[in-house]
Amino acid sequence: MDLREALPIIFCSTPKAKVMAYLLTLILITLFAGGLAGFVFLLIPLGLDAYGSFLVKDNHKAFQEDVLENLEAECLRACGIDKTQPNYPFVEIGGAIDHWLLKDFKAWATCTMMAPKDDFVVIASRKGRIFPLKTYFPVRYHTEDTGTRDVYYSDISAVELSGKVLSMTTAAGEVVAYTGQGDKAAQAAEHIRNRLREFKSRRVVA
Repeated sequence: MDLREALPIIFCSTPKAKVMAYLLTLILITLFAGGLAGFVFLLIPLGLDAYGSFLVKDNHKAFQEDVLENLEAECLRACGIDKTQPNYPFVEIGGAIDHWLLKDFKAWATCTMMAPKDDFVVIASRKGRIFPLKTYFPVRYHTEDTGTRDVYYSDISAVELSGKVLSMTTAAGEVVAYTGQGDKAAQAAEHIRNRLREFKSRRVVA
């Protein structure tokens, strides 16, 4: 990220920096006994904050795309597959950036991925923050592991589909749910049912 863009963005996303800037402004206003000069000093941190938020608005889409790309890559690693292998991702964007000029912009994203394998299905979930960034030099995003689960076909007693929600019921009565994007849930349900049939066929032959 360009330093001229990064500094205003860092300023607008760092409350401590803004507090220090306004304290310094108050000191300068006191020294110059208020008046026009004091008003000008007050505009400096306010303008820097507004300019930083403008840059965030301008770059928000790129930030979001980067975060989603990172989350997808982490989910693929957690599932032990690459992008060419069967997988069913579900993406959710939510929250609001905690800034008076950025309330309409989303703050975080989650990616949940289902990957059917030969003997089990993996469900991996990761969450990432769109803004503020974790670091700016280099650009890095805060992400967290929100869980990875293996569900073995030998434990699945039923696969049900209701709208975009796929539910797998285990022999112990636990329900493992996955929400699909578009027709992904229906595709995933069909894929898992096929894998279940193949698994049961292998057991019968064995």
